[in-house]
Amino acid sequence: MDNGQYVKPTVAIIITGMCFMIYFGVFKNIIELKWVTTLIKLKWDTTLTKLKLDTETFHSCTGLNCTNFFKSYFWKKTYNSLVFLGDSCMYRLFLTIMRKKGFCKIKKQVNRCSLISYLGKKRCSKWTKPSSTEGPYSYGLTHPFCTDCSGCNSALYNCGEIKIEYISVEYARDVEIQSTTSNTTQEAVSLYFNSNFTNVCVVNSGFHDMVLPALTDRLYVKNVHFYVQHLVQTCQNVIWISTTAVRGDKGFPQNNRRIQLWNRLIKEMLRNKFPKVGFMDFFSISNSTKAHRDNVHLTAAVYKLIANFFT
Repeated sequence: MDNGQYVKPTVAIIITGMCFMIYFGVFKNIIELKWVTTLIKLKWDTTLTKLKLDTETFHSCTGLNCTNFFKSYFWKKTYNSLVFLGDSCMYRLFLTIMRKKGFCKIKKQVNRCSLISYLGKKRCSKWTKPSSTEGPYSYGLTHPFCTDCSGCNSALYNCGEIKIEYISVEYARDVEIQSTTSNTTQEAVSLYFNSNFTNVCVVNSGFHDMVLPALTDRLYVKNVHFYVQHLVQTCQNVIWISTTAVRGDKGFPQNNRRIQLWNRLIKEMLRNKFPKVGFMDFFSISNSTKAHRDNVHLTAAVYKLIANFFT
């Protein structure tokens, strides 16, 4: 047989092998390239997601600029329940709003020592005293399961298509209400909202917190974080109202320097940790001796002004 007959098949085999190696190498590179591209895309998508979470819009307003805040904040949203949570200052705002409504019917109301039944909870077998950085501090400390605030009667009103409610919560963290399912008032309120569909929660704490001698600025922020963390789990929309200014009467633990600091710290904490929570700052429109009835409570005219932002 001619040697040339062996050369041609050999060359063909070599060329075929080289093509296969080149093809396999290119194919492998294509697979690796696609995989790397996929990883890059996944990493980019994750970065975009994180960026979106980190830069989520934070809604806030100050003073008279809050005129349309409530309506614009809930633009294209419908709600049938509005709850105010706070001390006697929030209670007076709530009463002012109810007087403006006029046609509402009361569904339930309780005094300072019946809040636990209002929330549908049962008392725990033994009430435990608070730590030095949580309430209660006065009446509630010597009367277990009662609130410090004497005239803050939690109440629910039916106003036609919307229900408006006030719940007495004076502190960012307190153990006034200790039930079989929760150790703090804040947890009990959150569980109450979970069983009673709630759209909007308007909340504040500050004046009573300043009475606690051991409560530092950092611990106050930590307590508010604890409070809001529970609220956002069961309340669809949360708006934090800044602590208003005080008149500056002597002998009281509250002062405007610290109030402004706390308001700033809470606003920043909410912006960073709970960007979906709204923030309304009423310090400036309350920072006048003429705006006050006493050291912490405002005049009826100022409460009417603030009430206009919610009606």
